[in-house]
This record gives sequence, C-alpha cells and structure tokens, in this order.
Amino acid sequence: MSKIDALIDLFFKDLPWDQRVARIAECDYQYIETWQGADGAVLKQMGDAGKACGVKLVSIVMNFATAAEVAPIGKDNRQALYRANGSAIRIMRWRPACKQGIVTAGQSIGGKNYQEQRRALVEALRAAGELVAKKGFQLNLEPLNTEVDHPGYFLASPQDGRGHREGNRLGECPAAV
Repeated sequence: MSKIDALIDLFFKDLPWDQRVARIAECDYQYIETWQGADGAVLKQMGDAGKACGVKLVSIVMNFATAAEVAPIGKDNRQALYRANGSAIRIMRWRPACKQGIVTAGQSIGGKNYQEQRRALVEALRAAGELVAKKGFQLNLEPLNTEVDHPGYFLASPQDGRGHREGNRLGECPAAV
C-alpha cells in the first residue's frame, strides 16, 4: 500500500513547525517528510506535534542536491557523506518511526565522465547503505527534474537510477534503493 506524505517544508510556510503539522493533518495527510534532517530540535517539534494529531515523520532529506561537499558522485566526498548520514541518524534515534532518508546524487562534476561519477555513486551508496542498515535505517536515492528546477543534477530519471546506461542497478546496493 502506498504512503503519500507531505513535504512539510513547502506547506504553510508562515506557521511554526508544530502548527504546520496540525494543518497538514487537517488536510488528511498521515505522513510527512522534511528537509530539516540535521536539526534535532525541529524534528522533535514535528514529532511531538505529529503524536498529538496522528501524523508520522517518515523520511528526512540526508543531503541537498547542491551540497557538493557531500554529493555521493564525488569519490572524495565519501567521509563527509558518511558523517552527515551518521549525524542525521543519531538525531533520529528519538523518533523510531522514521527509518528512512532521502539521498541526492549531486550535481554532475565537470571533467568527470558519466561512468566515473556513476561508479562513485554506486560505491558510496553501497558503503553508506551498509552503515545505516546496522541502525535499522534505509536510504532512498532521489532523481530530480533537470528540465525545470534542477539543471545539472546527475540523476535525472528513475531509469538512470536503475542503471540502464551500464546495466548496474543502484537498487542492488544493500539498504540503498
């Protein structure tokens, strides 16, 4: 069964987080996700508000597409990506209902070919997936719309995520979809 969640960061922007959760519940959503994965105080506020109105925080964004220093397509970024993921997971321990996070591939890196960037992405997700799986957490790789609002993003379609270009499915990485 599908779960449809609301990205709380985009709803009712003039309200504080707890009131946003309540308003989202009034719109008949039962699940939320957020970009605020690194802010434990905000996550706690969302979680407490959700308990009061039956809304569960089900996913957090682990890194932003424009955060080049932690983009998994950059082979030299692995340690920074692991630290960022570990920090977000430590923050999430108080909220056991949230067991997944969204990872973005990052912007394409000039001077590196597609296969080189893809290999770095697969290797980083495999290793990160193994680390977070030990904590009961799952990573979900997100393609973004490159034609409208994310030009230059590496992963432009679900087909790219499946690896049609070189036959290596990213979904084969443990705990990383």
